[in-house]
Amino acid sequence: MLTVRVAGPADLPELDAALPTGRNDVHAAFLRRQEAGDAAYLAAWVDGVPVGTGVLRWTGRDSGPEITNLQVEPAARGHGAGTALIRLAEDLVRARGLTQVSIAVGLDNDRAASLYRRLGYTDTGVRQTDTYTYFDPAGAEHEVTEHSRVLVRHL
Repeated sequence: MLTVRVAGPADLPELDAALPTGRNDVHAAFLRRQEAGDAAYLAAWVDGVPVGTGVLRWTGRDSGPEITNLQVEPAARGHGAGTALIRLAEDLVRARGLTQVSIAVGLDNDRAASLYRRLGYTDTGVRQTDTYTYFDPAGAEHEVTEHSRVLVRHL
């Protein structure tokens, strides 16, 4: 059974075990941002096991809320986890009395872009470039540049 909810500090061991991020320490970092009030860290669970996560940043690039870092384990894709995470984020946005949320998608990520369009997101015409560093499972550091389009949904 699929459930989605805002993750909490008590979920950290399960998130790290099921969705390891190694030296990147992603789950702890997003939980700290949530504790600071900057974001909500969302998690999807199937039969009690985490299969996906996403971040709802309260102040995105255009000063409004933005869904970021949406990821679903490959084996769990196509079963509603991504949709459920996005719908939870939208519900949280509405609960704050806000009427718009954005999401960026890689220019080469047609599968995700198709999902977002199906959920009512439209292309704003804005393109962005992000560069970040991460550590692979062997501990080697990599710098990546991603090119994305920004989509928006009016709630």
